[in-house]
Amino acid sequence: MMVNLPSKLKSAQCLGFIYTSVYVPNDLDVVKSKLAACVNIVPAITSVYEWQGKLEEESELLLIMKTKSSALNMLKEKVISLHPYEVPEFIAAPIEYGSEKYLKWIDTQVI
Repeated sequence: MMVNLPSKLKSAQCLGFIYTSVYVPNDLDVVKSKLAACVNIVPAITSVYEWQGKLEEESELLLIMKTKSSALNMLKEKVISLHPYEVPEFIAAPIEYGSEKYLKWIDTQVI
């Protein structure tokens, strides 16, 4: 069953679920530490960007992490502390719609 999140879960206090994606070539161990319920690792992506006036092309891993808003700041601190880039990518977006059982599972797995 797919559900829209109830409005009570959308409040700042109870947003509940955040879909986080970052590029990090490290093992973050965020599942074991309960900062994320699941991490999808997409290997061998290529990022092209300009850095300090120079065109760069890097082979990276894409990590897609499922977490809750209550753990978001701790997750961000962990990712940034381990990330090799001077300006690491850390982007979070709320989950607006999903499987009720999966969303409840995320809630039980994350601190």
